[in-house]
Amino acid sequence: MKRIRFPLLVVFALSIRLTLGSEAPALIDRPNADSGPTQISVGIWVADISNIDSAQQNFTAELAVVLRWKDSRLAHSGKGIVRYPLEQIWHPRVSIVNETNSVSRRLPESVEVESDATVTYRQRYVGAFTRPLRLQSFPFDRQTFRVQLVAVRYQSNEVMFVPDQVWIQDGLKAAGGISPSVTLPDLDHREMGGQAARVRAGAAPSVFELRL
Repeated sequence: MKRIRFPLLVVFALSIRLTLGSEAPALIDRPNADSGPTQISVGIWVADISNIDSAQQNFTAELAVVLRWKDSRLAHSGKGIVRYPLEQIWHPRVSIVNETNSVSRRLPESVEVESDATVTYRQRYVGAFTRPLRLQSFPFDRQTFRVQLVAVRYQSNEVMFVPDQVWIQDGLKAAGGISPSVTLPDLDHREMGGQAARVRAGAAPSVFELRL
């Protein structure tokens, strides 16, 4: 059985739009726009990789993405969480550049807001993602796979990604990881070089990279 050494690179950036909702506070701008960049915590879990199609140059995966940020305008006095439809509040609207038409979102487009104004967005993306494959060393090829979420409005001095500390405290290095029981039989993720995360800044939109 061939063994695929499989570093997985997941790249994240932001696309943001503001909307108003009749049941939510009027949100005019990103949170604390005059106090530096809005910090977005990112957590990624690769739940499954089910297929690599060398002919179509894509791979099929299921990704769980969690984004967290603070918005004091949504703070409330209740002990539980308050749910809002995503379009009713400020949020980092993501767009996956290399997704195919098969990619779907499996969770409702909504957020949960805690009393301390922490906003949490969760989504599962399932489908095929395009990626050029390097097959010169087959069957000992080493692939890098990407899922790219790209910003269309904010620069890195306005919105900043950071690894989700909740996930790191729970033992997920770099706020990300991959399931040990993926469907693809030839995937030997045990030989991966470990996880690493970094944030690329500059004039371009902020980019969060997770390497497995």
